Amino acid sequence: MSGREKRTARKIRFSLDALLSAALLIGVFFAVTSRSYTETGRFRRAERANLVGPSEIIDRLDLPEHWTEVGYDRLMIGDDGEEILFYPLRKKTELGTIYGDWPLFRREKTDGLLLTTLPSNGLSGYGARNTAVPLFLFVDDPRAVRAEVTLRLSDSIEIELAQGRGRDVPQVKRDGFAREHFFLFTIPVPENRWSKRWELLGELAEINSYVWTVTTEFPAIIRLYDISGALLETREYLIQSPGITGTVRE
Repeated sequence: MSGREKRTARKIRFSLDALLSAALLIGVFFAVTSRSYTETGRFRRAERANLVGPSEIIDRLDLPEHWTEVGYDRLMIGDDGEEILFYPLRKKTELGTIYGDWPLFRREKTDGLLLTTLPSNGLSGYGARNTAVPLFLFVDDPRAVRAEVTLRLSDSIEIELAQGRGRDVPQVKRDGFAREHFFLFTIPVPENRWSKRWELLGELAEINSYVWTVTTEFPAIIRLYDISGALLETREYLIQSPGITGTVRE
């Protein structure tokens, strides 16, 4: 190989090395930056902005279409010990547009327990197409694998709910949503939009709003059971708007 050919070969190798290095740097850049745009990355940024966390992410929940309309279709849930953090997300629409994320909702537990509904901006479309209102129950006690809730909408309207949680506990079929870390109930919405039950469920659906405070309070009795079916505790609870919490232990 002549000297000119050797110089040409070195130039080619140098160019190839430079291209490979550039491709590697670009790959690293996109790998690092793309993580910040994942759902987890967005959730962690929201935590830092609110000076909380990092919490344990306990669920990523895709909202069924028959639930109360709240303007988003996915919910990340974190447990920060003293608080439950809700982070609503909106996925791509049919036109490919990604909407901005909602604020981070922070709901404080009381004595290791929180009973509440979906986060709302107070402008949800609770109406004819919604056939169920979800209700979340977070319990710190790991022994509690089954919960029963008696929810009082008014002096004359009570609703009985039951559910299990955890991999090894059979779910209660009448509600149909067994989760790993919390209890998730669904309350059917009546077809009669002029009924008192329909009106009260609309208020319940809006009670976890960060825009305004719903003044109505919904009493509930919560019974928690262990894996053997033994009753762990019975607790009276008031479902209330954010900033107003309180439970009474029997």
